[in-house]
Amino acid sequence: MAFIQHWLMGEAERHNNLYTKSRAASQLVLFAGRLVLAYNRIFFPYHKWFYEYLKRCPKKPKGLIDKMNLVLSEPTTQNATGLFKSVQEFHDWQVPDIEAFLWFMEEVEWSWMDDKACLEDW
Repeated sequence: MAFIQHWLMGEAERHNNLYTKSRAASQLVLFAGRLVLAYNRIFFPYHKWFYEYLKRCPKKPKGLIDKMNLVLSEPTTQNATGLFKSVQEFHDWQVPDIEAFLWFMEEVEWSWMDDKACLEDW
C-alpha cells in the first residue's frame, strides 16, 4: 500500500487533484508507519495513538515522524518520495514493485468483483 500511495501522490500532483493528494498523503503515512510498527512487532490501538506507538519503536528510519509530518503538511511528490524511500531502504521488504502493483490492482481496485471489501475499507 505504501508503494501505491507513493505512486498515487505523483498522479495527484500531475493532475493537480487536491482530494487525491490529501488522501495519498494520509494513506502513505499510515501504511509506511504500519510497516515500521510491524517490523518492530508493535500494534497500535487506534489512529490517535499512531505516532505515540511509532515513537516507541526501537528501530525505525531516521527522521520518520518528521518526514510523515512533512508529507501531511506539504503533500508533494518530493516529500512523499522522501518518506517512501526512507521506509523502503530501512528494510528489505521482499516485495518487487510489480508485485505490489498487481496486488493493489487485484485486492483493492478489483475487490468489488469478488464481493469483498478491500484493505482500505477494513
